Amino acid sequence: MKHLNKYQIRERLGGGATADVYLAYDPFLQVNVALKVIKPDILRDPDNGKRVRHMFMNEARLVRELQHPNIMAILDAVYDDESAYLVLEFVDGKPLSNYIAPDTLLPVATVLQVAFKCCMAMEYASGLGLIHRDLKPKNLLLTRAGDLKISDFGAAHFIDSEATQLSGMVGSPQYMSPEQIAERELDTRSDIFSLGVVLYELLVGRRPFEADNMMTLLYQITQVPHRPLKARRARLPEALEEIVDTALQKDPQQRFQSWSAFAESLLAIDSSLTVAQDDVADREKFMVLRKNPFFASFRDAQIWQTLRVGRWYRLKAGTVLMDEEQAGNSFSVLIQGEVVVSRQGTILTRMQAGESMGEMAFLTPDEPVRSATITAATPVVILKMTRAALEGAGMDLRVQFERRFLKILVDRLRAANL
Repeated sequence: MKHLNKYQIRERLGGGATADVYLAYDPFLQVNVALKVIKPDILRDPDNGKRVRHMFMNEARLVRELQHPNIMAILDAVYDDESAYLVLEFVDGKPLSNYIAPDTLLPVATVLQVAFKCCMAMEYASGLGLIHRDLKPKNLLLTRAGDLKISDFGAAHFIDSEATQLSGMVGSPQYMSPEQIAERELDTRSDIFSLGVVLYELLVGRRPFEADNMMTLLYQITQVPHRPLKARRARLPEALEEIVDTALQKDPQQRFQSWSAFAESLLAIDSSLTVAQDDVADREKFMVLRKNPFFASFRDAQIWQTLRVGRWYRLKAGTVLMDEEQAGNSFSVLIQGEVVVSRQGTILTRMQAGESMGEMAFLTPDEPVRSATITAATPVVILKMTRAALEGAGMDLRVQFERRFLKILVDRLRAANL
């Protein structure tokens, strides 16, 4: 197959029993994409066809809905008499299933970063009412740049949806929670258990529950305590074993009760672990933004998205950040330090950490000329973003910034009228 409608097929990337995945090129957008093509004979199968179609429609419902830097974007879905396929963001990387053998394990600090990013992405997804139901190494991709992408929401459950849901024991048994096996009502904590299984496997190269047959495996997951991490890898931090133990509790009430609580525990682990510099920066920047007054009303997932769409700068005192009468399409949040705002050489005010600069470029993009000059009075750290980058991050984050900017403008007007 060389073409599928407008898409030019480059190579087959892989596949399974129900679908093949291809690297393809979109000549209109001039970008590479991944095509997940359902096998025609599967759709016609009287036993499995209905289930596969349901999983396909599950993902089709999410076209351009999941907009998070750590979730593989679903760009389009096509279902007609000749074919059924999903157009996905192309991720240049490998599934975490490549790193679960004892001789291919990732550094511990990298595993922690992967788990943390998964928590942030799943907090965002759960905010949309989604339970993944199939979190496993094969569905978690590690990019060449060291980032994480969650894929395959075909088994997802939509909380409070009136549409018909995929029922039965859905997912991969090795990574199912006890309540998923029992086919009880699920919530976020079921996915938290699944990530606990993945985390255990990434750390020691074996799953916490292993058996020679399916019935024994399901019994172990529901009834038998998992073997302690240190019994399989002695030098892991004690705090890390506590995190895994909490995630793998049989009773959902004894697990982390939210993705943010899971992420908090991961962040609290001893920072003396050796970690790649980029990962240290991501982790530290996230914590800095969390403490910054500008982001006080932002959820953790929104802060994480902000970090991903913005650019971080450390600048010397005397650096001109914005120049009056010059056009600009960016705005910045002052993270550390102090700046001076002036017009025609006259100082108007000074700004401290937690204040925004140049927000009118976002609120009034048709009038991009700066009305004042902003200069660093001390060494400063700023987070700089463009309107285009923020719009690409999705409606949820954009609305949050709009609300924050409007509150700032109202506060400034009140102060001016005192």
